[in-house]
Amino acid sequence: MQPAIEVYQESIDRASTALMAMDIPLLCQLIRLPHLRRTNTSEVVIETREDLAAGLTRRAQELRDLGVDAYIRLATRAEYIADDLIEGYHVTHCLRGSTPVVPSYTVRLVVQREGGIWQAVELETQANSTAWPPDQIRPAPSGWAHRSRQLMLSDDARRGAADPRAIYQGFVDALSAATVAGDFDRYVALHCLPHSCHGENFDRTFDAPDQLRGFFDMLRAEYNERGADRLDRRADRAVFLSATQICGYHATTMSRAGQCLLGPIQSRMILERQGTEWRMSSVTNSVANTDFPQFPPLPTEALVTLRKIQERTRK
Repeated sequence: MQPAIEVYQESIDRASTALMAMDIPLLCQLIRLPHLRRTNTSEVVIETREDLAAGLTRRAQELRDLGVDAYIRLATRAEYIADDLIEGYHVTHCLRGSTPVVPSYTVRLVVQREGGIWQAVELETQANSTAWPPDQIRPAPSGWAHRSRQLMLSDDARRGAADPRAIYQGFVDALSAATVAGDFDRYVALHCLPHSCHGENFDRTFDAPDQLRGFFDMLRAEYNERGADRLDRRADRAVFLSATQICGYHATTMSRAGQCLLGPIQSRMILERQGTEWRMSSVTNSVANTDFPQFPPLPTEALVTLRKIQERTRK
C-alpha cells in the first residue's frame, strides 16, 4: 500500500493546481458532497454542486486578486483511517514571488477514495471564516492544529468497517418503532438536546424533552387517524461527515395494507455519536407548513439545504 502521506500530498497537489487554474469542474470532482468544512469560527455542510462551485470560484478569484502566483500545500503528516480513507495535515503557503501574501496556516483534511478518485470529505482549517462562500483568508492563532487533533481523532467511527447507510437505516427504524409503539421515552432517547427541526418555511430548536412532545403526538395522531399499519423510513444515502457525525437522507411513508396514505416525505438527519449510541441532532423535512408541529404535514419536493438554514438562522 502506498504510504498515506504520499497519497495525501498527491491529492492536495492536484486540487491546488486546479484551484490556481480556476478549473472549478475538476475541483468539484475532487470534493465529495455532502462536505463538512470547519474553520476556527464556523462550521458549514455543503450539499449541492452549485454551492460548492460558488465557494471555490470565490476562493480562486481571491487568490488572483491578491496576486498569488504560488499556492503551495505541504503535507506534514497523514495516516490511514481505513483502506480508502486518509486523514492528514498540511501547511498552506500563499506566495507572490517568494513573499507570503497572508501568513501560512494549517489545515486538517480527510480524503476518501471513491471510484478510484481521492476526494476531500472533511476539512478543518486554521483560517477564520464566517460564511460560505468563504470570505478573506485570515489565519487564526497558532496552536490550533494540536487542539483540533486531540478533539477530533479520539475514537473515530470510520476506523472500522462500519457502513454509515446501515447505521442510518437502523436509527430511523428505531425512531419509527418508538413512534408506532407510543414509547415517548425511547423516542426522546434517540435525540440530542438541543435538537433542531426545519422545514421549507420554519426553523425550531428544542432544549428540553417535553418540547419534543408536540411533534411526537402529531405523528401518532396522523398514524392512528389514517388507520395506518406501517410507518416506513427508507434510507436513500448516508455518509460520515466526521469522526462522530453521519448525514443521511430518507423518505417517510405511512401505509395500510400496502397502500400509501401519506408521503413520501423527503428528510435529512444529522446523527451524532454520543458514547456508543447514535442520536439525532437535526432533522429537515420537505414540508411546506409554516406552523409547528406540521398538522397535517404538507409534503413538497423541496428539501432546504443546511447552508440555507444556517444563513436564515444566523443572528
